[in-house]
Amino acid sequence: MPSVRPAPSRRAALAAVGLVAGITTVSCGRDEGDPRGSRAGSSSRSSRGPSAAADDEAVVAGARTDLLALDLLVAATRRRHRPLRGRLADLQRTHRAQLAELDPDGAAAPPARRPRVGADPAAALASLLRDEERLQRRMVTWCVAADSGPLARLLASVAAGSAQQVALLAPEDGADRARVERLDGTGRAAGPEGLDALQRVLASEHAAVWVLGSAGAATSMSATPELFERLSGAHESHRSRRDRLAAALLAQGAEPVQSEAAYAVPEDLSSPGTAAEAAVRVERSSATAWAFLVASSTGATRRWAAQALTSVAVSAVGLGGDGEPLPGASDLSR
Repeated sequence: MPSVRPAPSRRAALAAVGLVAGITTVSCGRDEGDPRGSRAGSSSRSSRGPSAAADDEAVVAGARTDLLALDLLVAATRRRHRPLRGRLADLQRTHRAQLAELDPDGAAAPPARRPRVGADPAAALASLLRDEERLQRRMVTWCVAADSGPLARLLASVAAGSAQQVALLAPEDGADRARVERLDGTGRAAGPEGLDALQRVLASEHAAVWVLGSAGAATSMSATPELFERLSGAHESHRSRRDRLAAALLAQGAEPVQSEAAYAVPEDLSSPGTAAEAAVRVERSSATAWAFLVASSTGATRRWAAQALTSVAVSAVGLGGDGEPLPGASDLSR
């Protein structure tokens, strides 16, 4: 898979908006469609200044308050329902790791109201998963609202990590919901760096289509129907993203990078197990590329990149990979 330029570290991402020393937590009780209540996703990198930094302070404060509220709800659910303690342990660890990156100084204030957990374990789990899906959507919205590209990348990665946990706890529902991706409205790749990001992601998608096609050839509908279906779905999703990326580049007057004549694939793709492992590596590499595009775009393009990041992250766990707190941005983890 083509390599993607490393993005700034987590501390640099927060320092860029003046957040390393901590900021005042604000309420997250805003409309989910636009958590700041105004100009979400309308900025460009050229507009950054004191007001943009102040806006990003509000973005971080709202996002970390949302995340802390879910972390407390998971903890309360585990305390009340002993049978769920093991199942929710990875979810708890994921949120704690995400909070360590988004709130390194522990500045977020806990919600005034204690989380309420129902008496029935199954109903409590279902309610928690709905709240997790709501958190994922809000993180994407915060991501689009951010002026800082590195901050947007971090928030999109938090959304993808939460989506992975939902998929692991409720595989069918999580996988289905993660496939929803849209590219509509206004948005762009910001300047030459943004066009470069589009080209890099397109190059990654060319490679993904090739490698996933090779991996799929090691499976069959009769012998390994579930893996065959997952690989086929992943292959088709990457083909669709490849075509949309090419169209987006043409719309901005750029010539899309072409596919190589061939790509290196693992030598041993003779078994379903090795095919699945290769596919997981493809999805993780793709997540890094899409996270890079999140940081280099605005508006609808950034939202689409964040949704694609979530989709490939969920696909990775569906193919047998482990969940990650920050898919596509593992370099941010300490």
